[in-house]
Amino acid sequence: MVLSQDTRADLSNKEFEEKVFKYQTFLDKYEKVTKETLDEMNIVHGPYWKARDTLARLLITVSATILALTVTFSSTNLAKKTLFILLFSEWISLVVSVLFCLIGLWFSMKISSIHIHFSNQQSAVLQKVKKMLEHGHFEKEFFEGLFSAPFKDLGKNDKRSWVLLRCGLVSFILSLFLLCVIGWASLPSCGIK
Repeated sequence: MVLSQDTRADLSNKEFEEKVFKYQTFLDKYEKVTKETLDEMNIVHGPYWKARDTLARLLITVSATILALTVTFSSTNLAKKTLFILLFSEWISLVVSVLFCLIGLWFSMKISSIHIHFSNQQSAVLQKVKKMLEHGHFEKEFFEGLFSAPFKDLGKNDKRSWVLLRCGLVSFILSLFLLCVIGWASLPSCGIK
């Protein structure tokens, strides 16, 4: 039996419509799973990430303020070499604290930009699915990696941000300790025994 050209075109359209339906079904499921996953992450981890970022910003602000004040009023303490060494050590500790917190915020920013990664990845996913539909086969590895790829570095960045915040906090506490030692050592020069 020979099919007319119109019948062949109808079959092609039917096949094409089936492929488009599969394609659209996949995209709908992908968007739904992605949104649900990101929403659940924000509910569970969002408050923790916000608190960590707030603490890092607070440490940066307080460290920079203490650094500015100690540099401004340091001329009276620079007479003694030991006080100068302690004061310089305190400044270094404050700068290190600020740097740790800034780098920690950078890693934290990478965590919060995972939503953007999913959005940016969507066009690449569309193209890949379209090609697979045209060829009539699906690559299992692609689908397995599709959802796990954006989360690959999430845990690492979370841990890095937390460790850097702790280091910044330790450095800040060290600078406060040095500031107290400088203040205690400066009491005799102020006439207080």
